[in-house]
Amino acid sequence: KNIILRPEDSYHMTVLDCLVFENRAPEHWPAGLAPDATMAEADDYISAAVATAPNPGRVRMRFDRLRVGKSATVALLVPDSPQEEKKLWDFRDAATEAMGMRVPNYSKYRFHISLGYMWQLPEGESAAKMEALVAKIDTFLAQQPAFETGVPYMDYFVDMMAFSPDRMER
Repeated sequence: KNIILRPEDSYHMTVLDCLVFENRAPEHWPAGLAPDATMAEADDYISAAVATAPNPGRVRMRFDRLRVGKSATVALLVPDSPQEEKKLWDFRDAATEAMGMRVPNYSKYRFHISLGYMWQLPEGESAAKMEALVAKIDTFLAQQPAFETGVPYMDYFVDMMAFSPDRMER
């Protein structure tokens, strides 16, 4: 009752935060893209930049734990080996270099799958139940084997409920 789950077909692992169209602060906006760019111009710029980064292909990942925050609930992921981690970070570094943008918390980034958004922060007994449930889920996630992701691709979205590899009208 506290979390609004996203549709299952929108679940994906986020590899790289590119840009949020509404946040044009210099540290969140590509240096080579005009601050007054249209959404179509931003899509063209970011798509072209990301396409220059060598795609890491499928990557083996493991579940780390569930993080229930004030705004989002995510399944945190970790690469299954140092080699897999290097593939992901090499891609991230090349893509951000090509974009001309590296967000302030870039080096602290956590790979994740966004599962839902907080509707109402739990309090009292409800918060205790949520903590107990998260602990059970964390135990379950720790028992899961490593899995292989799909090949990373650029996606587009209107809001945080649906993502597509195809450009969409916005």
